[in-house]
Amino acid sequence: MNNISLLGPSLEMWGAILTMSCFIYLVTHRKTLGEVTGHYLTLLELNMSLLLILSPAAGLFRALPVPVPKPVFFFLGILQELLRVNQVLLSAANIYHHLPEDRSAALIMRFSAVFTCLCLLLQFFLLHTGRVQIQADGTPAGPAYLVPVAGLLVFLAAGIASLLRNRRKMAPGYFRALLVYLLVPLVTILVFRAFAFADLSFGFSSLTLFGIIFVEQRRILLEREEWLLAERDRLARQTEEMTQMEIQLVLSQIQPEFLKETLTTISGLCDTDTEAARAGVSVFADYLRGNMRSLDRYEPVFFEGHLPHIRNFLYLENLKFGERLQSHFDFETVDFALPSLCVQPLLENAVRYGIAPLGSGTVYLRTRREEGSILVEVEDDGAGFAYDPEKDLKGAYPGIHAVRSRIARQSRGSLEIISSPGRGTLARIRIPT
Repeated sequence: MNNISLLGPSLEMWGAILTMSCFIYLVTHRKTLGEVTGHYLTLLELNMSLLLILSPAAGLFRALPVPVPKPVFFFLGILQELLRVNQVLLSAANIYHHLPEDRSAALIMRFSAVFTCLCLLLQFFLLHTGRVQIQADGTPAGPAYLVPVAGLLVFLAAGIASLLRNRRKMAPGYFRALLVYLLVPLVTILVFRAFAFADLSFGFSSLTLFGIIFVEQRRILLEREEWLLAERDRLARQTEEMTQMEIQLVLSQIQPEFLKETLTTISGLCDTDTEAARAGVSVFADYLRGNMRSLDRYEPVFFEGHLPHIRNFLYLENLKFGERLQSHFDFETVDFALPSLCVQPLLENAVRYGIAPLGSGTVYLRTRREEGSILVEVEDDGAGFAYDPEKDLKGAYPGIHAVRSRIARQSRGSLEIISSPGRGTLARIRIPT
């Protein structure tokens, strides 16, 4: 047996092993190359590995000391041609998938694929009628040789033409991969004019296709990962900036009137009750320090951490209202976290817009568990107001809007306002557990 007859089966066996390895990898890593691309490539590698193993199998049967019935070789021949037809169809589908919307190219690919499949089936008929024979060195012989070869040449040329026509619209990596996949068999058929080497060249090009697409997909995934990391950092910075702006907005809503009234009250106490004035200054300083610390807190704070600031606020309000302002706490649970400056603005609204117009009243602060959520309720029995949810959505109540957006973003919670004139107001924060 000469060198070519030994080289062909050896290369085909190695090609079958490599393509089967690619098939196993693709089966176990389905999401590596994307759903559609990975699906076509998996079928291509499986089909190619089976096709490459058939010729050595036929040679092995011929080398057996016991004669093998002719129907076995006939069956192997049919299977080989069917696999070639399937390889053409899968190749056409894979190329069509990667082409942009080009109806002319799609029509050409479909026509050439059907024509090639008919030629390959005709080749099987010609082989078994003796009009085309494969010699020992793998080269064809017979007058009708050009009929089956023409089909593959038409298909490969049509595929290359479609790729070149749409090269500017395709991803560079996929364009190179598909171009190599078609060029290698085309050159092999034109140079060697051997069916065995044509199958082998398809095997080599399918391995090249797998390698190039794998590298391209990994590059895309790395770029996407870098983009996601950069986007995450950008969103984190935006979140911090928005949190800072909202805290400043809340502070701007809290401070002007409240600070003026508190300072006026403490100033009046300096003449009548110096001890109360001294205590008021100390609590007022703690209150301001709490406001300043909230500027540096971007993460939710446990509810117990809110209580000192809340008590300081109510103490300062009691300096103005005295016994006319009552407050009641009812905490079923404190084992949860809230964004900073969420409860105190609601208490200030209750006092300023609920209690102050009537001259006296009570504010209630409650926490409780309910159906997988923590509820924080701030309620007053004051004047109430005509709350309009549509106006709230349009930003008519900036303080409430700022508190609601921070609760939603930092704790995935919600803020509900229930109020009507003469019936007080209820602000309910709901935090999912």
